[in-house]
Parts: sequence; structure tokens; C-alpha cells
Amino acid sequence: FPIYVYKTLKEGKEVSAFKGYYSPISARKLAEAISELIDYRKTGILNVAGERISRVDLAIKIKEKFNLPGGVKEVDDVKGWIAKRPFDSSLDISKAKKILSVDFYSLDENLRHMVV
Repeated sequence: FPIYVYKTLKEGKEVSAFKGYYSPISARKLAEAISELIDYRKTGILNVAGERISRVDLAIKIKEKFNLPGGVKEVDDVKGWIAKRPFDSSLDISKAKKILSVDFYSLDENLRHMVV
């Protein structure tokens, strides 16, 4: 989603963004977490994610951070989605923060490392 938003806004186009919440994470940070988890050799479920943010707020942050010309339009739902999605699909990562040494960084820090 962040790369799509960046490229679309850079072209001066408008991005329609859902106001529901989710927890994005950079691929680099996810890989670090997985690498560390492999060494633990444990089983179970562990939520690994970034900070909670709505897609529309993330799109606005990307627009502002990179000073992009396009626009961001907030939508209540996204037409054409086949699968129903909950309004809030963010994850509780408190357990991961206790177990892992990985610093998940703030959203601003992750955007600073974004490769576009």
C-alpha cells in the first residue's frame, strides 16, 4: 500500500484510502523479527506489526513526508473488494515487544527507510 500511494501521488493522481485501521510493517523489520523467531524454535501465534494507523492517515503522512502533488480522498469503503474487511484489523504486538529485541520503529522512521 505505501509504495502504491507514493507512486500514485507522485504522478499527481488521487488516492482513495479507506479510513479503517491496520498495522503496517516494513519488510525489513518483519524479516528481522522472523530471523530472531527462528532461533527460538517455538510454536504458536505472535503478532508482529507496526504501529496502528488508518490507511487514509498513512496516505496523508506519505503525501506530507515526501511533499507529493497528488491528493488523498477518504472513503468509507472500497468498491470492488471481494473480501469483507473489518473496520479495525490492527494487531496487538505487546507480546512480540516483550519477546523480541527487534526495534519496530515508529511509522515516521519506517517511512524514512521506505524504498521507492
